[in-house]
Amino acid sequence: MAERIAYWLMPEKNAFFQWRQVIDLLADRFGGVRFDPHVTLHIQDRTTEAEWRPVIDHYENQPLQLVPADLMFSGIFTRSCYVQFHRCSEILRLCGRIKSLSSRAADDDPDPHMSLYYGTLSETDRQRIQRLVNLPESIVFSSIRAVLLRNKVRGPEDVQAWETIGES
Repeated sequence: MAERIAYWLMPEKNAFFQWRQVIDLLADRFGGVRFDPHVTLHIQDRTTEAEWRPVIDHYENQPLQLVPADLMFSGIFTRSCYVQFHRCSEILRLCGRIKSLSSRAADDDPDPHMSLYYGTLSETDRQRIQRLVNLPESIVFSSIRAVLLRNKVRGPEDVQAWETIGES
């Protein structure tokens, strides 16, 4: 697989540390992998810095408040446990702007969610997590990060290979 660049919406500082603690707790307790909390806005084929930098520089660091809809689970490694957000006009507009600035836009549909756990979970583990994680009324996001993805994410080693290449 060719290298790709992901654009992540990052929680504001306090929310970042709060959700990073949740991710670390779940990783330690259930044998998953640690990663930074984020909402993936767009993924594209790797480009030069001259092509991806405008996406980062264009973001005005305006706080964006997302409202959690539910705590969800799936069999997909990168969506083992995640917070699904309600779709709102602000997130759709932001994704549209990023796609328009991207030189290699993909045809992806915004699905705002923030993963909390990457790994395999039993039904019992899912029930434990539901008791552990309390969703707030909203989460504030305030910056965009560009991340180089070297491989398709199938396991912890792929997550550990992520490299931040820029942030607003």
